[in-house]
Amino acid sequence: MLKLLPQPSTPREATNIVRRNIDEGADIIKLFTGSNVSPARVLPMPDDVAVAAVAAAHRRGKLVFAHPSNVAGLEVALRAQVDVLAHAIEDTRGLTAEHLRRMRQQNKALVPTLKLLGDGDDRKEIRDEIRRYADLGG
Repeated sequence: MLKLLPQPSTPREATNIVRRNIDEGADIIKLFTGSNVSPARVLPMPDDVAVAAVAAAHRRGKLVFAHPSNVAGLEVALRAQVDVLAHAIEDTRGLTAEHLRRMRQQNKALVPTLKLLGDGDDRKEIRDEIRRYADLGG
């Protein structure tokens, strides 16, 4: 049977899901702060849900990874204070130097997953994003 990922709609639901996952043995928590709902649409996680999930995980000493997908998802991840960005954002439209500075100020780890993203010319912006962050010391 296919088990869908939980999709909390309230801070309380997020907290309960994080607690349950940790109780069941999760070593980290991963949030889809930017969920791909169609090829052309990314739905950002509500800030209050992300903040509650991160707080619940941190109270239990767990790291929180985020899958941001685009700038809106990155913004949610930054406001919620996730620990690690599990991927570079795929849709870099609207990404600014200020976003990268904020990532660096928060000492945000970035796992670029370059192999997953491929090496075609259409991915140049993603590679540039990663290079610019590395140049800032990230």
